[in-house]
Amino acid sequence: MFSQRVSNTPLLLGLVVGLVFGSVNSIFTWLDPLEDDTPGVLLRFYGPMFFVWALASFRAARRSGRLLSGVTAGMVVAFATFCVFDVLVLLRVNLSLDRESKPGWRVVWNSQPKTTDWVTFDARS
Repeated sequence: MFSQRVSNTPLLLGLVVGLVFGSVNSIFTWLDPLEDDTPGVLLRFYGPMFFVWALASFRAARRSGRLLSGVTAGMVVAFATFCVFDVLVLLRVNLSLDRESKPGWRVVWNSQPKTTDWVTFDARS
């Protein structure tokens, strides 16, 4: 069974978790690109990811009877998750760079106060 194979292989589990969370992140950004990163939103998004890591660690430690096996499995799952997740985040950012065509982005971009004397290369300045 696929779920049994994925749960017993930390690297494959991490790749699947990263793919799922990266895809969900891209979909949420497409649906609501200006959503605030409040603690509740972040916990609702990252909480299940952390739970999967903890569950993989617990299962590996329980199966082998050694704490080091659990810690290693959790680290492998987390590393693989963030490798895939970071690639998908970079893809999401590059796909949504067309912020000038979205009125919400234009409002946010133009409403930022000029409080510094930094030189900018922005053509609108």
